[in-house]
Amino acid sequence: MTFYRIRNLFISTTFFFIIHTSIVAIAEFSTNLDSCWDLGFTDFLPSKEACKRTCELLPKCKSFGYNINRNDKRCHLCTWTSSRAEIDCPNGEVCSYWGRIDGNVSPASIRDSAISVASDFCNGKIIPSADLALAAAIDLNMIIKNIGKGLYTNDATFSDTHGAALDAAVSTLASEDDNCFKVVGPYSDQGSPCTHGGVLFLQLRALLLLEDDNTKRAFPMPRDEMRASIFDKHKVLVVDNGWFTDDSLKAVNYFFDELPPRLMSEGVTWDAPFAIMSAKDAFICESDRGATDVLGFTNRGFNVFKVQLHQGVESGFPNDTPDKPAPADLLMTVLRHEAGHQFDRVMSRDQRMKDMFQTIISLCETDDDWLRGMNDFFHSANQEIMASQIGNQYLDSTSAQLRLAAQRLHRGNPFTIKQGLACYGEHNLGTSFSSPDQCAAAALENPDCSGHEIMWSTNYNYAWGCRCCMIHKECESDEDRYYTNPNWSVYQISHMKHVPCDHEAILDVEGHSCAATDKNLGTAFNDRYECAAAAIADPDCSGHQIMWSGYSYAWGCYCCKKPTCDDNNYNENINWSIYKYRNINPCPNRRALKDDKHYLETFDTASNNGNQVTNGNHNMLTKTQLRATTTTKKETDMHITHRDLTITYDLNTPSKDKHTCAYNHNLGSTFKNRQECAAAALQHPSCTGHEIMWSPYSYAWGCKCCSVAPKCRTDEQLFSPHDLWSLYQYRDTVAQEPCSGTKLALAWFLFNLDFMSGGENTVDFYEDGDFGQRDGYAVPVCAKLRRDSLSRIISADIPGCGVVNFAYGRDDDIVTSVDQSAINCRVDPNATPAC
Repeated sequence: MTFYRIRNLFISTTFFFIIHTSIVAIAEFSTNLDSCWDLGFTDFLPSKEACKRTCELLPKCKSFGYNINRNDKRCHLCTWTSSRAEIDCPNGEVCSYWGRIDGNVSPASIRDSAISVASDFCNGKIIPSADLALAAAIDLNMIIKNIGKGLYTNDATFSDTHGAALDAAVSTLASEDDNCFKVVGPYSDQGSPCTHGGVLFLQLRALLLLEDDNTKRAFPMPRDEMRASIFDKHKVLVVDNGWFTDDSLKAVNYFFDELPPRLMSEGVTWDAPFAIMSAKDAFICESDRGATDVLGFTNRGFNVFKVQLHQGVESGFPNDTPDKPAPADLLMTVLRHEAGHQFDRVMSRDQRMKDMFQTIISLCETDDDWLRGMNDFFHSANQEIMASQIGNQYLDSTSAQLRLAAQRLHRGNPFTIKQGLACYGEHNLGTSFSSPDQCAAAALENPDCSGHEIMWSTNYNYAWGCRCCMIHKECESDEDRYYTNPNWSVYQISHMKHVPCDHEAILDVEGHSCAATDKNLGTAFNDRYECAAAAIADPDCSGHQIMWSGYSYAWGCYCCKKPTCDDNNYNENINWSIYKYRNINPCPNRRALKDDKHYLETFDTASNNGNQVTNGNHNMLTKTQLRATTTTKKETDMHITHRDLTITYDLNTPSKDKHTCAYNHNLGSTFKNRQECAAAALQHPSCTGHEIMWSPYSYAWGCKCCSVAPKCRTDEQLFSPHDLWSLYQYRDTVAQEPCSGTKLALAWFLFNLDFMSGGENTVDFYEDGDFGQRDGYAVPVCAKLRRDSLSRIISADIPGCGVVNFAYGRDDDIVTSVDQSAINCRVDPNATPAC
């Protein structure tokens, strides 16, 4: 036989419980029978004893059935005194237990017995065992929840004796002097949670707070003054087993002080007499987590880490955040995150915010579309979005979140890209715009704006207007696209757009003419592209180049003969230049000379047999050079595939000395030199970049090849200083994916701003610390919002930043533009509030 304990599954068929501290044996359980469930059921109870106790505490419950064969371990609760049915179990197994309760046991007697056990901790008698204390705590926890449901309203015995029971609880808590406090076992140097006295005393406090809402009775000792204050002001019960210091509790109290009241009443404590903020780990006794099951009392609550203020930090912002804040205090980060989860229920009752939330989610495709990354995670766990993006970021540093969102929109699209220039081919959008941002927003929405740039004149926009540039040909040079005008500037507003060219005319040799030409194609061409097209179509043009001059309208355009391999193909002439219109290697069989310092001789490896070498994958490679001149049949047969190289590389000189690349793949440690490593990198599919990492210790650490990094990474993110590694380029530079902006991160910021404002025209910006002094206290500073006729936020007057403007599409809730000044916005907590 054993005492009832909720975490254990008992094999005994006899169950002990407490009646006025005496032990009473109850009849055995019957097997493979089930009860009715006219009083409902409870799932996931750990044992048949727990099922029975649930029935004993439920008015009118006479019998129960515990179905251990179900995954949910369902406990049926019934008013009958007989079983409902037999359970047919295979192979003589036990599938269920049934039993009836003793009529002498009542919720009132169980309540009084549990309170009596608690009083024994401080009355000088024998200290109750941990099992007995936990059993009493479990009983009281179920009673408290049943009181909250109003189940004892018609129980005369319970009601008539309840006042005296509450007074007994008050008396017990009042006797908890320092000596008893250590015996009860707070999580501190003086006590241990293993007594389970702390969780039992917690039940007494919760019972009193639920029934009379009086913290003086529930927290009579000075040590609990901050816990009482948090409950009185915010209706949050701190459940920490005495763990948190006053400094930690003061920071917690300040956080709740500064949250908008509607988020407390409609989110944190919604539809509950109070909410629970628990630190479950403070109740764990070694590996026994039994007490953690009875820390909840209402339908609102959340758990935080067992960590004090200033005992740890965590960063909520990605590395591409401009002026990234220092990591925030860990306790406050977790508290903000968990509080953010409570905001979901506020948003779910606001149809406009709910629709906006789902719209932005549906548009997000990459990590950069979110303020905290994790695209796949957020799509599968919508409940983490507000907790992460409001809790971890907005409530820590609102202006840092704005900087990040603005940078994500503008990056890859530096606003002023060409000063003193104007576009050939443009469309005037009018003079109603006051900033390049507004002009850009209009251009993005106008179907007549086919390009990716706008023209803006700072001094004369009121008269000349905002103009969008037409799309250019891909083969055009800047001289073909722009003309000089000191009063204009060109701004890039989206991904680069070009019209593909049917032909190319790329400058090949400037200030020269061809030594030999096939023919003069005539003077009818407007530009070199038309001449190149004629050369491609003319069978007499044997080469791959044309001669073009500023005087070709008179002198004509020539197609050059195919060059020879003696390097005497061109004559110097400042009036002509040579343009390549197709790719031809004039000397396909030419080998690199021995004195070419970039030529790589035979790889000298341990397995060198004069013709072949072994790379890190133990594949045989021919003698080769790391440049593109020819590909031998033997190389083709061995399926060596790599990019065609147009320049040579020196593997003796680092391309980046004493650095590592962040994105890399280890090819192994079997290489004797950089040449062997480079040969292996040319073959390996993970080696998508153009450099290898080599160290004097590569025989142990391995040789690594650099991979192409995700887009929009800075050099600081791509490379790290390291005295023992260096990078060596072994093939043509492989460019990163072009960095392009996303408006969705800014859409999320404006969603947060709108949500936190509650639809009003004022909102708090939070800043943890005064310019670098991160102390866990995020100071709110009021900013003033301005909205358009669709209630969209079009500007924010932010102390320390000034007015930041936002622009949208016609009837779209997704922002398209923000003032560039937002990238440098930093809220000043000491500034005069804007509202």
